[in-house]
Amino acid sequence: MKKKAFILTVLLISIFISLNAQELPFNPDEAPIQENICKRAFHQHDFEKSVVNPNVRLFDYDVKFYHINLETTDTSNQFTANTIVTGKVVVTQMDTFLIELSYKLQPDSAFINGVKYPFTHASNDIYILLPSPIFKNELFDFHLYYHTPEVYSTNYFSSTVDATYGNFHVTQSMAEPYNAHDWFPCKQELEDKADSVFVFVTVDSSLRAAGPGTLTEVPLPSNKTRYEWRTHQPTAYYLIFLAVSDYQEYTIYAHPDSLPSDSIPIVNYVYDYPGCLETNKANIDRTPSFVELFSNEFGLFPFYEEKYGHYMWRPSGFSGMEHMTMSGMRYFSFDLISHELGHSWFGDNVTCATWSDIWVNEGFASYAQYLARQYIISQSNADNLMRNWYDYVMGVPDGSVYVPASSVNSIGRIFNTRLTYRKGAALVHMIRFEMDNDSLFFRSLYEYQQTYKDSVATGIDFRNVCQDVSGIDFTDFFDQWYFGEGFPIFDLTWSQQADTVKLEVHQSTSTAITPLFRTPMEYKISWAGGDTTIRVFQETNDTVYQLITSKEITEVEIDPKNWILNQGSVAHKYFLDLKVFLQGPFDTISGKMKTDLNPENIPLSQPYNMPPWSYQGTESVSSIPNEIIVDWVLVELRDTTDVEFATGNTMIDRQAVFILKNGEIVGLDGSNATCSVAEPATNNLFVIIWHRNHLGIISASPLSYNKGVYTYDFTSGNDKVYGGASGYSEISPGIWGLVSGDGDANKVVNDIDKNISWEVLAGENGYFSGDYNLDTQVDNKDKDDYWFYNIGKQSQVPE
Repeated sequence: MKKKAFILTVLLISIFISLNAQELPFNPDEAPIQENICKRAFHQHDFEKSVVNPNVRLFDYDVKFYHINLETTDTSNQFTANTIVTGKVVVTQMDTFLIELSYKLQPDSAFINGVKYPFTHASNDIYILLPSPIFKNELFDFHLYYHTPEVYSTNYFSSTVDATYGNFHVTQSMAEPYNAHDWFPCKQELEDKADSVFVFVTVDSSLRAAGPGTLTEVPLPSNKTRYEWRTHQPTAYYLIFLAVSDYQEYTIYAHPDSLPSDSIPIVNYVYDYPGCLETNKANIDRTPSFVELFSNEFGLFPFYEEKYGHYMWRPSGFSGMEHMTMSGMRYFSFDLISHELGHSWFGDNVTCATWSDIWVNEGFASYAQYLARQYIISQSNADNLMRNWYDYVMGVPDGSVYVPASSVNSIGRIFNTRLTYRKGAALVHMIRFEMDNDSLFFRSLYEYQQTYKDSVATGIDFRNVCQDVSGIDFTDFFDQWYFGEGFPIFDLTWSQQADTVKLEVHQSTSTAITPLFRTPMEYKISWAGGDTTIRVFQETNDTVYQLITSKEITEVEIDPKNWILNQGSVAHKYFLDLKVFLQGPFDTISGKMKTDLNPENIPLSQPYNMPPWSYQGTESVSSIPNEIIVDWVLVELRDTTDVEFATGNTMIDRQAVFILKNGEIVGLDGSNATCSVAEPATNNLFVIIWHRNHLGIISASPLSYNKGVYTYDFTSGNDKVYGGASGYSEISPGIWGLVSGDGDANKVVNDIDKNISWEVLAGENGYFSGDYNLDTQVDNKDKDDYWFYNIGKQSQVPE
């Protein structure tokens, strides 16, 4: 791909951010990298339903009301129940009624508007043929009596024991995503929220039953109590629940700023087991601060007229579930409490319109964990959490947050920890970064809640709200991050020459499915005693940014605040400003070297890939870049304390480059004043110049350094070269250069150089080692003027 350079001049400024918050060390156990925050690990045999019930008759009506009346205990998953479903016909007329009920349950009798009808229970549906149709906009009541058979097994209505608390008994329901019909007749369509739900649970008076909304306790004969829970909040089918155990009640209150004259009860049903409440009380008591924080950021807690709360449960394979107004909790931790509470807004108030869009539930609830840590603990604690999540997401290179239609039958894919939860939270975090304005970001969350409250929404619906609020086009963002796969990889090479700092950024991606992430990016620029962060936008895979500063830059960091899900590397490119002459082509009259080899006889690829150099570099050009190039040379850097110790094992870099007629060593474009290297010196940096038929030399002193450039001039005297005149030559009064005549490159000028390198090739024209004056001719001038003159000289470069 062609490189497109964007030149950006940035005024460097210092930024200092002060964060004052109580510091709590990051505890990975509170954000475990496994599927255990919400509804995970369902057994395959429990899943036998398609994504949407294929029978179109299910869409003949809208559900208005569920009234579940059920009797059970805490030691068995057996129950008897009757449920009333009130619906409103939405087609011209309904002559067949259809509702979902698991084939595992035993229906006893069915009524519509008080009239008993025969029914068919086939697979997971109940059908009733109506002798008289019910017409559009008419309300009707379906009333079903049913019970569990003697042998009944499901993960969605289970009786378990909690070993943490002495094998304490608890019975609980579960529905998400497709199994509410395992315990009550229902219509499992996300868009069809009931206007209100009653859950009445009859249990022994020694027990309590948790449920949605507000409670009325009704004493019954035979030492029974009916817990009558009523919510008048629009409720998706999967948020309806009950749980039964020997609970003790612990109620606290939240006081959001937007509810100045009232409070919100937080009702907690905790096992009545010695020490259980005491063990969990400190974490439970954090809940009001979460409610108050989220009410400020998302809008007032949606169900403030009823309650929020928790109940302890022990279903198989998962820890928490955001049931309407009361969350099921395996344990109480900072992250689990904040996550499930976050669902009150994202999931309960505004529900995903399809299971493909589960991100609008889980990604945002996960981000609520980050916000709770950021504002209640500390910024660094929140950053540690996000960094942990980012690392987990990037453990696999592909996968989209959006659940494709082909995968929505897979519960494991819908609730995939890496994609739905962790990467889902990353998307919300990156939207915040894209906006670069917290006021707009939180306004977007608020407007989304107001626009879709009591209803459903898709990821695109949230995108549209973001665009309306911020004025930013998020089309690319959602194409890349929501529907696309993977993440960007930024490889940054930075360099400084005088007051110019250049950032050369190459973006590759973890999967070819998304070949480019167009995104803002931050880079932290540091110098002695200070730093600043610049914000730029990457439009293409290859981008160059240029900054002007008088400071000497010491470090550049990619994405210092970890806003973007990315991997990358940083390399510091150092420049070499070197000057050296080759004796052979040097012209004493002009004081410069001749360019007779240029262009026909200079190879297009570096010639040092053979012994003794055996350099494997791939430097090559399509044509010799200008007419003042003399030849290729090999530059080698050695890092050590003193030149006498600069042996081969101290080498840190080599590069094949061009030498110009004026002695400057340049890069492959032929126009730079310097060539570059990638490695800095740990001690002192010494440079070697190798040429194919001149003796190699090494600098006698370390290279001088200033603002990214190492400088050395070999030409002014033999004191510039280690070993002095024994391996160097004065080629004109006061001008020194590399000794010519080493045709076999064995670091000494001797008879072999005449007998093999010169004599064998004498009379030839071209690019030959015996052409000691580099004029393309192997002739007597090479032997008499250079080899004979220099015989006995040898390179002083340490072995």
